[in-house]
Amino acid sequence: MRDVLKRGTDWLGRKLRDHASHMVVYVRGVQSVPLLAVPAQSELEQSEAGGLRVAHSDQDWLLKASDLVLGGLHSLPAAGDRIEDRLDDGTLAIYEVMQPDGNSLPYRLMDSYGSMIRVHSRRVSTQ
Repeated sequence: MRDVLKRGTDWLGRKLRDHASHMVVYVRGVQSVPLLAVPAQSELEQSEAGGLRVAHSDQDWLLKASDLVLGGLHSLPAAGDRIEDRLDDGTLAIYEVMQPDGNSLPYRLMDSYGSMIRVHSRRVSTQ
């Protein structure tokens, strides 16, 4: 059964990339990799002593985990990394990978196999 679920997850990931993604550049220091990513948004809830507060990232990105290869090594997103996105009007939007609440990881696994990940980011500049 697990093999059937894995094949289904892979198929859904391919369909998402084929029909909803576009090319961005993922940057860490001097290393970078072009990859297909799907823009997404999410709101993340976090508790505070005074009640509930909603935190959010400006932009989330869904990407295939195996595409994130920096310096020849498979990597996971890290706070401070950058995602460069060329907009339709030709400007370059630069997003910084972030921990939405300051404590959690800057990404979330999108499936139980870790094949797709959701990266949290905020826009830091437009050129």
